[in-house]
Formats: sequence, structure tokens, C-alpha cells
Amino acid sequence: MRTASTHQPAGRVTSRDRLSVGYAAPVRVGGVGECWRSGRPARVGRVGGMALERWHVGPWTARGTGIGEAFEPGVKRTPDELNFDVVGLSRILGRRQTTAEEMLMRRCQGELRPTDPRLVGVQTIPDADVARQLSELAEVAFAWIAGQAPVGYEFVRGDAVELRPLMDLGAEVVTVDAVVEVAAGRGDALAADRLAASQVRRSSTGDWYAGDAICNWSGPYPTAEQAADAVRAARVELVSQLAEAGHDDLAATATRWPDVVTQQPEAVTPPT
Repeated sequence: MRTASTHQPAGRVTSRDRLSVGYAAPVRVGGVGECWRSGRPARVGRVGGMALERWHVGPWTARGTGIGEAFEPGVKRTPDELNFDVVGLSRILGRRQTTAEEMLMRRCQGELRPTDPRLVGVQTIPDADVARQLSELAEVAFAWIAGQAPVGYEFVRGDAVELRPLMDLGAEVVTVDAVVEVAAGRGDALAADRLAASQVRRSSTGDWYAGDAICNWSGPYPTAEQAADAVRAARVELVSQLAEAGHDDLAATATRWPDVVTQQPEAVTPPT
């Protein structure tokens, strides 16, 4: 289990840490820093045409091999498996499937997931027409996913579906993740970066944490405002660290950083 102090979590979790791609069974690894590793993204709440309430930069599916590339069993999905995962991701995020799409996915599931857990990077769809239909559906699903990207970010699809910050530092909105990535590209990893880029969410116990859709980086706090204050304090510290490191241009973007995102808890209907 990953653990960290209440306000200064331990070492960074990389994209490789975030997704365990050898087998499809999910593995929980977290504490204050409650993290999830699996071929599936963390639950981000209901979307259905609304913006995501929680997100993380990096891969949202496991990685897959390209068409014509040699398979890598236990390491990467086959092209058919990755297409299946892309459609599955869209459904998790709120896209409604037609009856025909549901029937296609059930048929593909029988071919690609004969056992669970199972070794990935092996299964393919033998019927070329069905494989083509799945590929076309994955394109439609990704187009829908791309439309759910938060302001200042974009979903891209290469060997995985990934969320990336837009890197235009002259834009009206500049994300903290973009600033952090530029600083890292210049050779500086800053201590306050992870918490400064965090969102606020409520846990199942009623406490509030600052983190992303993968890990909690600070908390617990009794109120959402206190958790958000921790993020704001980290942002102030990040501006100072950027200036000290000679990145005045990045520090100057702070006035265009978006507000701290707070996930609204779902309303609970009292029993009658």
C-alpha cells in the first residue's frame, strides 16, 4: 500500500504505476494516496454530456500494439482488445450504446475475454467483419470521449487513450498540469506540483481529499473548502518555486489558472 504524510505525499506515481497492463483484474494500492491500478480508469462520476468532475493526466486505457505490429502478451493489448477497451471507456464515462452496439460488444466480449482474469495481448476476433465493426465503433466512441475533455485538456489516441494538457501558454486558460509539464521539460520537477494540480473530492466516509482521479495527495479534511485551501496554498508555493527556478514566464500564467475543481457529492435521498 502506498502511504504518505497528510499534506506532503511520498514519491510520484508514474503512468506505468497507474495502469497494470499484464492482467485485467484491478489492484487497489493506496492510502492517503488511495490509488488504483488496473486496465480501467478510476470512476469519475456521471458524465452524460457534462464535463468530467475528476481526471488525471496520462493514459486512461492500457496500451496496445498497432496494426501489423508483433503482439506483446502480458504487456500490451492486441488491436482488437484495445478497440474493445476504448468502447468500454466511453461507456464508463457515460456514453449510451445502441442495442446494436451492445450486441456487438457482447459478441466481442466472448471472443476477447474467455476468462477473467486473463492474460492480455493474446486474444483477437477471428471474424474480420466483426473486427471491422468493432474498430469503427471504437472510432465513434473515441470521438465522443474527446468531447468530454475538461477545459485546457485534450484526449488523444495513440497506443492508448490519454488525457494531455493543452500546451498553449498564451491561452485564456492555462492548466497547472501544462505549467508543470513545461517546467519538467526544462529539467525542473517542483515539490508543489502534484498537489497544486489537484482536484477536491469527497470520500465514501464523508472526508474530503485533494488529488486526482487516481490518487489522493492530501487529506483528509473535514470540509471541501479546507481541502481546496490546501490546493491553493500549494499553488502559491508552486509560483514561488517557478520564480526561484527562473521560470518567470510560467509563474506569470498563475492568473489564468482555472479554479480548484471540487467534485459535488451526489445527493442522497433520505429513506421514507
